[in-house]
Amino acid sequence: MVLDLGPADGPPQLRLLLSYSEALQLSKSVLAVANDLANAALINDLIAAREAQLRALQGANVDPVSMTAVLRPLDVKLAEYRFAPIRVIEPEKDYLDTLKFDPARIREAIEGGRQAVEREWHAIEPLLT
Repeated sequence: MVLDLGPADGPPQLRLLLSYSEALQLSKSVLAVANDLANAALINDLIAAREAQLRALQGANVDPVSMTAVLRPLDVKLAEYRFAPIRVIEPEKDYLDTLKFDPARIREAIEGGRQAVEREWHAIEPLLT
């Protein structure tokens, strides 16, 4: 496998030669990240669903004893795990082509990352202070 890291409109300045096993490892890494992100989304969805269910029960004026009974199966299962809230912060656009090391494209990707952080700052700031 050859990754051309030179400019798209000129001769390649740098080529990275990967053996089949290295290419496979890179591919597996990309899949592992996608799988980790899917698991993070699942964890966040479970936590949010439990909170939404609690609010719905409170909104329906369910008494606290009944609320506890209704939530118990979910709470017992969730208690088996040590969850940490996970927030995935990513730009709205995909910048994978920055592997071509085009300085303008890299600056655009960095700005996309900054915008993503600004968009999610309300959730990030409490973790940093």
